[in-house]
Amino acid sequence: MTKEVRRERPLHHVVHDFSELQSAYREIVLSHRPSLNRHCFYSFIAHYRKFANFFSNAGSRTEREKRRQRGEMHASTFTAKGMRYDLREWRKWDHHMNTHFFHLNMARTKNTREWYGHEEVPRMMAEMETAWTHFAANLREPWLTEYKDEMSLRVSAG
Repeated sequence: MTKEVRRERPLHHVVHDFSELQSAYREIVLSHRPSLNRHCFYSFIAHYRKFANFFSNAGSRTEREKRRQRGEMHASTFTAKGMRYDLREWRKWDHHMNTHFFHLNMARTKNTREWYGHEEVPRMMAEMETAWTHFAANLREPWLTEYKDEMSLRVSAG
């Protein structure tokens, strides 16, 4: 299969980015403590936020339809409708991360809690791994075959 053909497959991008999330997590666990590994935390949070949105059923039907019209991928495209993913650790930090990681704004000056990540990130990764397993176990065809192809290509690539 050519790179061009793979690039056209939606699950190629989903599997690739999940691998990036896993890689960032491994670097956090194996690397130096902050601030020497801040870039790993940023990568982890950016990818986590992406997948929190991917797994989210939040918003009205109209808002979800607008996301689809913009071309945003959503887990429900590939699985049975109505599946839920429990990302409660992320919900504790979503607003905080939006304020501190993704924007420069005055809300940062009113912060009431600090983010260190070493306690939260393992819990976040555990809930994301659970969501991923739930997602993979409920893929519909032709997505299941595409997912298996992408996973085998990932494994064989090392």
